[in-house]
Amino acid sequence: MKCPHCQTACSRSPNVSNLGRVGEIDGKVCFWSVEVHSCPECRKPVLSLIQSLLEPDSIPTVGFSVFRHPDDDRTRKSVVVPRGAARPLAPPEVPADIASDFNEACLVLVDSPKASAALSRRCLEHLLRERKVSTEENLSRAIEDALATHLPPNIGDNLDAIRNIGNFAAHPQKSERSGEILDVEPGEAEWNLDVLESLFDHYYVQPAKSAARREALDKKLAEVGKKPMKQP
Repeated sequence: MKCPHCQTACSRSPNVSNLGRVGEIDGKVCFWSVEVHSCPECRKPVLSLIQSLLEPDSIPTVGFSVFRHPDDDRTRKSVVVPRGAARPLAPPEVPADIASDFNEACLVLVDSPKASAALSRRCLEHLLRERKVSTEENLSRAIEDALATHLPPNIGDNLDAIRNIGNFAAHPQKSERSGEILDVEPGEAEWNLDVLESLFDHYYVQPAKSAARREALDKKLAEVGKKPMKQP
């Protein structure tokens, strides 16, 4: 798994405390547990609340572990600390101002999809401008400019779908004032974040990885007296 704070891959050795049964849903008993562990890299805590729906005659005894059936649809885990951890934060390669809007959009997604969608639209507009893909202040036209750069088909199609899923035709304000909080369509806020994640990978993460690989190869070439690779 990845740490929801620093996005570093880490193994976990969580402490699990069982809170007991509280409430019922659809005739099943709610059994609650808390899982907590710290990231070995950044040392920050991660706390999750775990709900298991059990039949009334199968109340667990002391020591019951909700991880006995990790894929069981009876069990649901929600990350409580840090908030918004249901989605990964922006990769470290993303510029700080763009990452800030994206991370906040993730943070408020559950509480306010409208606010999340507004932040993600503004984030997309800033990203396209930062990458010099478009200077348009109208988001719909900026997306057109981005599509003209021949993005990979899967990314381009998903980017184009932002306008359809968000029903930009009926809500032109989403193009004209991208950061304004407006009504959202079902799934719109989540889709915006999914597209931004793919754009982050395309524009920032993969180029950074390629540069690191070239740098490592140039170092090896230099050690044997050879010329470095041509820069792209």
